[in-house]
Amino acid sequence: MLRIAFGILVLGLVAGCGDRAEPAPTSLVLITLDTTRADRLGCYGRIRAMTPHLDELAARGVRFARAYTAAPITLPAHASILTGTWPNTHGLRDNGQSGLSDRATTLATHLGRQGYETAAFIAAYPLRSEFSLDRGFAHYDDDLPKRATSTGEAYSERSATDVLALAADWWEERTPGKPAFAWIHLFDPHSPYAPPEPFATSFRNDAYQGEIAYLDHALGQFLDRVKADDVLVSVVADHGEGLGEHGEETHAFLLHEATVHVPWLIAGPGVPEGQTVDELVRTVDVAPTLVDLLGLRPLPGAEGESARPLWEHPNAPPRTARLETWFPRLRRGWSEMHGLVHGTDKIVWASSSDQAPEIFDLSSDPEELRAMAEPPDSIAARLLERLKSETTGTAIPASSALDPEVARQLERLGYTGGARAASSGPLPHPRDRMPILQGLADVQRLIAQRKFTVAGTVLDRLERVAPDELGIDLNRGRLELARAQQDPSALTRAAAAFTRVIQRNPQHAQAWWALADVEAARGHEEAAQAARDAARALGHASEH
Repeated sequence: MLRIAFGILVLGLVAGCGDRAEPAPTSLVLITLDTTRADRLGCYGRIRAMTPHLDELAARGVRFARAYTAAPITLPAHASILTGTWPNTHGLRDNGQSGLSDRATTLATHLGRQGYETAAFIAAYPLRSEFSLDRGFAHYDDDLPKRATSTGEAYSERSATDVLALAADWWEERTPGKPAFAWIHLFDPHSPYAPPEPFATSFRNDAYQGEIAYLDHALGQFLDRVKADDVLVSVVADHGEGLGEHGEETHAFLLHEATVHVPWLIAGPGVPEGQTVDELVRTVDVAPTLVDLLGLRPLPGAEGESARPLWEHPNAPPRTARLETWFPRLRRGWSEMHGLVHGTDKIVWASSSDQAPEIFDLSSDPEELRAMAEPPDSIAARLLERLKSETTGTAIPASSALDPEVARQLERLGYTGGARAASSGPLPHPRDRMPILQGLADVQRLIAQRKFTVAGTVLDRLERVAPDELGIDLNRGRLELARAQQDPSALTRAAAAFTRVIQRNPQHAQAWWALADVEAARGHEEAAQAARDAARALGHASEH
């Protein structure tokens, strides 16, 4: 009988037995669900969710009611799941970034050293092997097709059906008698939402839910192919989706419950059936929990803890979830966000802005509509003090610092001379820029539709409202680059726009890659290569 460990942002692993009386699983399936909100699954209370297979898994094992991701963005979140460490330890703070810290041991490495056959099956570009999460996997299947998005950009992903078919084939063909660990990443609920039929029709007014229902359907077919008594299955989401709450349509900018509260389920040998753990857990606890259930020695360097004591010992000490996102700082020049959750107290802070931390009581205000300026009790006061002490004076992550030699080459070419530091003065609070973000998304759609004049008008309007917004020049550059297909002189204007972004924030890898494309199109190969070197020095790859 297949038992499954389901949860958001969780790693699954299975190994030999320990000294427990019950048999330990010999193989593990870890399934991570990208961009999946906890409250959109039936087992988390969603009516007509159409997630029967995930709901059944929850009924067969332990459901964690309050699991939190470390960061609401794909690559850093998965790195925390796979290593049991916080982003400041594993070193990945943004998509497109390479360089997983040597201090972080992956679950695959740990299991491989103990005789496990390991494989991963990846559904989307942010987790390709060049971004370091292939460490420890003997087989890493990330052969992705490219397709156009609504913004006209190339985007690599493949469906749950395709990914799960590959994983099932590998599972059935693996070495007989040898323990196996398979990590399966499913990306379907990520925007743009376009579920296949019949889910598109069934959820014509909620395509996001249709994507989740489709994913559940595909997952059910896969589980039928891997049934066995000795398999532990864990399913977890990397982060949620804003869906317009607090002005955030997608994720990565804010730290509200919609994007940081994730589902996590565990089922299999040694896991009790039908239990709900109400105590707070973190996705950094996923790998340590799975290692514990497998009876293996602890994952080296893990900062998370096994969640097993939470269902075995009701009085286990409470845990504190750390939250962060550097995406607003690295991509937009806005303040980074930090947060802590302990019990029902939650504090978030745009630490480089001039605004005070926000305090929420999730027991009385689960939708986070009433931020408090002062801590209501001593516990919240200590939490606020801890948040301030951990974040005050924090610098841009070291992995995003521009190499001095590359910086000198770029200054010689006229790109960074006179640039102000991105951290000078208070930075905008991401919450206040959500309307601007929506306007920029409209601009990208207009560019894809080749409505260049209207796109330019929208950019002019946005600039009057927020003249310091980096995304305006970034999208001016994209607009001119699109115009250059008919008017080559637009390349000069595109280069100028991308250069203005870089002069204000030399750590903006996206702008460096865009500038490299423009300079190559202009025939300026030395300048193009210098821009590529800058982007790579920041530890970021580009999908071209």
